Amino acid sequence: MRTFQFFLSKIEYLYNIIIEIENQAQAAFFNYILHYCFEICVNHRAGNLLYCWERNQEYGNIKFSKLDIFGSSLAFRFVDDFVVDSILDSKRVQRMMEVYEAEFFLSKSEYEMPFRKLESSWYILQDREIEKYLEETLDGLSKNEYKIVEYARMIPFMLQLEKIGFSSHYLEQSINYMKANLKSIGRCMAIDDLYHPGEDDRINQRAREILDELNLVMQETSKENVTDTIAEIINENDGWAGKLLDYVQRNKQDIHRNSGFLVRLDIDYLISKVRESVAKDIYDFRSCIFRVYDNQFMHGVLDQERAEVEKLLQGIMNCNQNDYDKIKCMQLDWLTEALNKVLSQYMSSQQQSV
Repeated sequence: MRTFQFFLSKIEYLYNIIIEIENQAQAAFFNYILHYCFEICVNHRAGNLLYCWERNQEYGNIKFSKLDIFGSSLAFRFVDDFVVDSILDSKRVQRMMEVYEAEFFLSKSEYEMPFRKLESSWYILQDREIEKYLEETLDGLSKNEYKIVEYARMIPFMLQLEKIGFSSHYLEQSINYMKANLKSIGRCMAIDDLYHPGEDDRINQRAREILDELNLVMQETSKENVTDTIAEIINENDGWAGKLLDYVQRNKQDIHRNSGFLVRLDIDYLISKVRESVAKDIYDFRSCIFRVYDNQFMHGVLDQERAEVEKLLQGIMNCNQNDYDKIKCMQLDWLTEALNKVLSQYMSSQQQSV
């Protein structure tokens, strides 16, 4: 009776958080959490709960009971933490609902995809059936039919099959197709390490190494795309800086985390472009500088751009303004002040914190 009351107190609190999150998978997600939370509460109160989470892992197919009474195809760390330690962050709940929607709230056609069928039944299939599904999964990857978020589950799964004797060809070819697919993406998105792949330490380590390799491919591809995109924008005529400002506002997260900004540009050409520009473009470019070098965002790759900022500042300060109108001169002075602030405030604040 006390265990059931304990469960009710936990699930009521979880319900109040989940019901506030707008998502098409909300009802299905809560229904799953309802059953999962009950299993965790029972095992915790009986002293049989296994806590296997590591690092940033937030969900996965794991064994959570010493007696393995219930079993589960999917476990959520935020539930375990709340049941055991009464720790709950609504943002973690929302993130996991989004994961559930993307990976498990599927259309009928997605449920019928070969990898899904293989993942759910491989342990009762014959070798030839598993190899058939693996070949079909490779075919789907070659056609970019799988979501990027599924790669984090595919990799450890194929490592597990390789461990029990299936050909390494399937994993190797999968990685090749994944890399090709990632290179075709127009934006940078990380394959996160939130998924718990299982209890085999060697498989977990190898899976993390492959994920890091895939993320590196995506980051490098994204940097190349950013360089090409910004170069095209700057090559335009009047209005170029307004378009660059729109780009910066849409891609601030990637600029701060991965691509950088001035390091993607030909600074000599940019100096020439600014000198030739009308006052409105200089004003908009200054707005870009404020949006990019913003102390409200976590420091990272942008801190490596001091040399580019200094070179741009020097180039603008050295330009001959005799033939410019008064407003353009004023905008150039304001841009100079903005770049000096980047060096004295944005860059220096990071140096002090190191």
